[in-house]
Amino acid sequence: MYKRQDLLYAAKTTDTSLLRLRRAPPAGAVFSAWTTERPELGAAVIGVFHPRAGRQAVAFGRLASYEHCEEAYYCGEDADPKVLHYLRVDWDRGVAAPGASGSGLFLPTGAMVGILSGGFGNCERPRGPDDYGRFDLPYQGALSRWLGLGDGMR
Repeated sequence: MYKRQDLLYAAKTTDTSLLRLRRAPPAGAVFSAWTTERPELGAAVIGVFHPRAGRQAVAFGRLASYEHCEEAYYCGEDADPKVLHYLRVDWDRGVAAPGASGSGLFLPTGAMVGILSGGFGNCERPRGPDDYGRFDLPYQGALSRWLGLGDGMR
């Protein structure tokens, strides 16, 4: 059977994985900018989604707190209890719809800081909160091998 991608990295603590495609991405696909700087509590953030591969949606909110992975997602017995693996977001406008897991959380500069794992926001409860695995942790742990050194803000 022909594989379309290779799993290069996976981390349960931030619900992160990196795949290498074995064929060209769809026309118009671009790489996202990223940063390894931790946003401050209360910082404005933007979620960009394609729930269930549908039309693009956008939500605007604020970073409410940093959470240990056990507070957001089961992360295994070997997770460091002193590390805050997740960004918890409260939405002001818009909501992350079901099927949007894996989408990015961005600062107003356009730099990605998190990857959606799940949460409690929906159309009936639009203010969230939703939980994003911190991008800086897997980047520093291994992703820099494939994505290069420094921030992706080029």
